[in-house]
Amino acid sequence: MEKKDFRDNLERLSQKFTGELIPYLEACAYVGCTRKQMDHDKTFPKRKVGGRYYVTVVALAKWLS
Repeated sequence: MEKKDFRDNLERLSQKFTGELIPYLEACAYVGCTRKQMDHDKTFPKRKVGGRYYVTVVALAKWLS
């Protein structure tokens, strides 16, 4: 079952970012936090891809909901 604001968050993120992956630092800036703050948040949906961290648009929309 989808969370209440998931679709709205997904739409806003899709308008802001192109593609499926958002660079980690851009995702941190989008939510208004520093990388250091997000490193301590174990719920933030970052994933390592090819030696760099990214957040998928769908995962960030879920996290924001």
